[in-house]
Amino acid sequence: MSDIQGCVVEADGAWVTTAAGARLVDLSNSKGSVLLGHRDPDVVERVCEVVRTGLSGWRLQELVEKVTGRVLERIPEHDQVAFFKTGTAAVRAAVHGFRRTSGKPLVASAGYHGWDPLWQSPPAPFTLNDSGVFDCFYVVDELAVFLDQHAGRTACAVLAPDFVNLSADTLKRLFALCRDHGLPVVADDVKYGLRMGPGTSMHTLGLSADATVLSKGLANGFPLACVAGSGEVLEEVGHCLSTLTFEAVSLAASDATLEKLDRVEAAAAIAREGGQFLARTTEIFNTSRLPVRVQGSGAIFQFVCGGPALEEAFYGACAREGLLLYEGDNQTPSWRFSDEAVQSAQERIESAMAGLTREFAHLAGHAIPTEAWWAAAWNQMDGFCDPDADPAARRAFLTAQLAIG
Repeated sequence: MSDIQGCVVEADGAWVTTAAGARLVDLSNSKGSVLLGHRDPDVVERVCEVVRTGLSGWRLQELVEKVTGRVLERIPEHDQVAFFKTGTAAVRAAVHGFRRTSGKPLVASAGYHGWDPLWQSPPAPFTLNDSGVFDCFYVVDELAVFLDQHAGRTACAVLAPDFVNLSADTLKRLFALCRDHGLPVVADDVKYGLRMGPGTSMHTLGLSADATVLSKGLANGFPLACVAGSGEVLEEVGHCLSTLTFEAVSLAASDATLEKLDRVEAAAAIAREGGQFLARTTEIFNTSRLPVRVQGSGAIFQFVCGGPALEEAFYGACAREGLLLYEGDNQTPSWRFSDEAVQSAQERIESAMAGLTREFAHLAGHAIPTEAWWAAAWNQMDGFCDPDADPAARRAFLTAQLAIG
């Protein structure tokens, strides 16, 4: 798969082209960052317009205010926005803001928040790491125990919503626990924000966080992230500036992206076309009788296989058929994934599965082991997905994952 990605020379809509001239259907889209599709003409035009001005990051207040306004229209509970180049930096800045304004050292967490020493693994499940972060791994009962003991010393909770491996009830219970203990919530909506609807995905659950981080999809593949919030916390976050905080190209790309997402009702279209693909793919998997499944929604989904050998063969077969996938993780179609692209992706999945059905005939009728479901969830969200699991088995699984690093 990495060889195919390395030789891509052009991208347009839902397609990428290799140096050898092969056209691939892209379901990864830069890990979900390209929300409108590659080479979107409105984004390209806006970016080129700004490039031609010769300005890189000077005297761009009007552009900053436009993008700020577009973000706040989507999350009306907030009234301030601070910009960053990556979601990782934005989440870290939000934590810094709550720590500074509260004077409290600890942080509760659920989910993946980027590669940063702040989120290093703890020495054992449900213990503090060296940065004072408690990761509950989405286990509601463990968060409850931690907050009962340490809520008074905890600055905030950082929750990354997940709509592939978790139920809405789990997310709501985690949120409610934080509220019951008077804990501010940072919604790390880097992955799902703008993809599930016009603003934060928390709104689909009827929830409003104290601060919201957006990034993927914010500028259709250009490097931009933001923290939206209110009050002295956002004033503190706004001091976290860098040389490229107000870099013009990404802000221009975001201006065009946010305007177009609403105009074309992109989130609804992605859910509809992606849902069509999922329905047909489910039929193909069921017909094969192999332990391969797809879970999630049309907006974002994940393939799950019954073992490492089958998973490796599945991604290899899809790559040979010309499907560009995010191996072992979530697939994120763009707005341009429709019509010919959907049909072609279905045909390529069907062809890949035909070969696998012959190669892995001995697995026909087998179920996907419970541990494989857990591993798939861990790979996609750095957490545990089964609220009914035996606590000892859950701890053993998490201990093994933490040992891997």
